[in-house]
Amino acid sequence: MINHMKHLFNDPRFHRFLWFSACSQDTKILDPKRIIEVSKKANATVIHYPATGSSSPDTVRAFYNSKVIEKAPWIGNRDFFGEVVNLGHKNNMKVIAYFNGHWFPDSFINEHPSWSLIMADGKKFSLGFSYGGGAPCVNVPEFQKYSTDVLTELTVNYPIDGIFLDGPAVFQGTCYCPVCKEMFKKQTGAEMPVASDWNSEIWYAFLKFRYDSMRNYLALMHEVVHKIRRIPIYKNSVVLNTTWFNCLGAEELRDYSENIGAEHFVFYGEPITVPIWGAGAAAKYERAIARDDKTATIYLCYGHKTWDYYTLPTADMRLLIAETAANGAYPFVTIDDYQMVNDTAKMKPINDMFGFIHKNEKYFLTESANNVAILWSNHTEDYYTKATLGGAAGTHHYEIQATQANKEYQSCFRGFYEMLTQAHIPFDVIGNVNIESGDLKKYKTLIMPNAAAMNANQIKIVDAFVANGGTVITSFEASLYDEFGKRMHEYQLKCLNAVIEPFAKEDNVFQTVRDYQKIIKKHKVTSSNTVGNYLPIPHYNFKVKLKKNTDYQVLTQLMNPIPHRYHSFVGTSDLPGLVVGEYGKGKVVYFSGLVGVLFYKYRIRDIREFVANAVKWSQPLQLKTNAPKSVEFNLRKLDDGTIVLHILNWTTRISRPVEDIVQVYDMEIGVKFSGKKSDVRVLAAGKKIKSVVKAGYVTFKLSTVGDYEVVVIK
Repeated sequence: MINHMKHLFNDPRFHRFLWFSACSQDTKILDPKRIIEVSKKANATVIHYPATGSSSPDTVRAFYNSKVIEKAPWIGNRDFFGEVVNLGHKNNMKVIAYFNGHWFPDSFINEHPSWSLIMADGKKFSLGFSYGGGAPCVNVPEFQKYSTDVLTELTVNYPIDGIFLDGPAVFQGTCYCPVCKEMFKKQTGAEMPVASDWNSEIWYAFLKFRYDSMRNYLALMHEVVHKIRRIPIYKNSVVLNTTWFNCLGAEELRDYSENIGAEHFVFYGEPITVPIWGAGAAAKYERAIARDDKTATIYLCYGHKTWDYYTLPTADMRLLIAETAANGAYPFVTIDDYQMVNDTAKMKPINDMFGFIHKNEKYFLTESANNVAILWSNHTEDYYTKATLGGAAGTHHYEIQATQANKEYQSCFRGFYEMLTQAHIPFDVIGNVNIESGDLKKYKTLIMPNAAAMNANQIKIVDAFVANGGTVITSFEASLYDEFGKRMHEYQLKCLNAVIEPFAKEDNVFQTVRDYQKIIKKHKVTSSNTVGNYLPIPHYNFKVKLKKNTDYQVLTQLMNPIPHRYHSFVGTSDLPGLVVGEYGKGKVVYFSGLVGVLFYKYRIRDIREFVANAVKWSQPLQLKTNAPKSVEFNLRKLDDGTIVLHILNWTTRISRPVEDIVQVYDMEIGVKFSGKKSDVRVLAAGKKIKSVVKAGYVTFKLSTVGDYEVVVIK
């Protein structure tokens, strides 16, 4: 088995988590014996149960015998938490203590006024209409003592297997409490900035101070608990999104969590805005940045948010679990207790999927076999876009709003993600930590959707990757900014800077609505189209020109803008739209516009074909298939070389929540294979199928595929 899977609890199982809340205050629903029975039927291996919670209408309560917090009165003399721990262990389940440190009711905040996060205007921070109440400041000594007292009490008195810190966070617009002000002044000699100023060194010092505050708090929790017993401590984080305003970035807090966890609550707003592959993307990224020394978990909410007690459709829940496990992360299903009133009906998708994983567990204890990676640049999302939250201040459940439309990084990333899935190219999502930790050696192709903000070390590593034979596919302002979003005079990547030159800074980005580019040269990247054809260009394009004496080739040229719709073309400009070339032993593909955004919002099919062709130009494809574009593939492997192919069928209305999946028939698949003979089995169908090895691929045919299938190739 792959070593990284042994780290959590020193237990080699591929874990399945159930998280139970205590909202109903109904002892029949929440009875520990019932919780264990539900978990056993689901084949869960880990139970998250509240040690503390804020679901009481008046204050924070404990669900165990505590000397720090008043116990919830509705459980009487019983110790619900202790009973769950004991019964869980008798049934070979790990039990994690849930500690709420991010949300306190107003009454509790009023009892401890010095604990509260404070806004710049001196008012207490509020979590708004979704939660009510407020949140504590991690720097306040009294809150730190409260936290360590509770965790000490739990670690000493109960044989818990780990601690989950739900929160805390340093929410947007905070914290200006007296403790923070004094600490900041002592460290910097300056007053705290009261508003964002991305041109000010003090503002960046403030951002660092906030993240350091989170790291110091988490370090303190680890220190106190690990003096008693070394058990995993981990917290939720935010992934593939802006994090500067809440200090919950998974990469930034990686060193302070034994298990890299992230929330994928599907939606808190309109379901149509959420990518259907969101949990899988989060799992890819979390699994990558966890590397070999940590595990990864994706928190999947069964509630149809914002209606917490109304469940998602069965099809959606099945796919959420499948796409998480298919990408190497532990599925962690959160259940609000009202959802369990009818176990048979509402637990079935969880029981079925957890049962499938349990039955075929060895084929989930794998590592990625993909040789294509797409970079999520947290530096670009935070310091280049400088995005803020819409809606109520501070919560992470509202839409992100980029400060400028031409710096829409998230949609650019999502567009490239969708292009790869629709082109059936298996890939990983990696972060900056993977670049700087030497993980690029696993890949042949690196896709960097407008990775604008990069530090010097990342630049050096990516350039070396290309020079030594790798391929980079990138776009727009990639590497034109330092890691904190400061505009440089030229591209920092030498593989771009050697041949491509930006126009003057004040005149380098232009906006268009309905303009075109023309294919001017035949090449493998444009082979799906014809020279002379016209294609749409993105709404935002970067003005560049090729330097003299370069071997790079311009494949598409931007047309001059037309004054209005239905106007005849007015000629071709001298601005390139797509440039390709060789750098050292490797290759470079550069799009001058925000093509990721163009595809994500408008589905321009030829852009998808160009990106797919660019991958084909860089290396032989790992997978070939006639499957529809709504089917996604992911390659993983056992340590004995066995290939495990995960197939996710998104053939539906392509939106969340998913209610129905259309079966796919007669799917032909070829997987790159080094052996001379093959043994191919399908796990969901439960049978061996015929296969042929020819020209470096093992090929086979699947007569039907439902929502999820796993193919094992030996």
